[in-house]
Amino acid sequence: MLSVGNVLQELSPEQAKQFPQPTVKQYLEYLANRLVVKFRPRENPRDPKDVFELTLSVKMTYDEVAHRVGEAINWDPMKLRFLSHRVQPEGPFNEIRRTPGLTLEQMLVPATQYQGSTSAGG
Repeated sequence: MLSVGNVLQELSPEQAKQFPQPTVKQYLEYLANRLVVKFRPRENPRDPKDVFELTLSVKMTYDEVAHRVGEAINWDPMKLRFLSHRVQPEGPFNEIRRTPGLTLEQMLVPATQYQGSTSAGG
């Protein structure tokens, strides 16, 4: 966080390329929207050796999330399939379908809640 006495320096375009969030505004947006997400395989979800975490932005699209996960596990992002977490311990997994504009925030909402919020009448 910024406090009294901090010195701010403007970066050259070459220096800014070294940082994922080169401006103060982008960095603060990153901090406000970042989320650590745990991923685990469908076949053996309780095996801790297959679980991994990524720090992602809730504003990332499905394709951006798939790209980051694909990089982490060395897999083609177009061949990944995401499933929602279970709302009930023995409930079914719901597949998260790739749709334009779908964000990580929407992907993490339980399917019944997300579908209910889009189809609820006023």
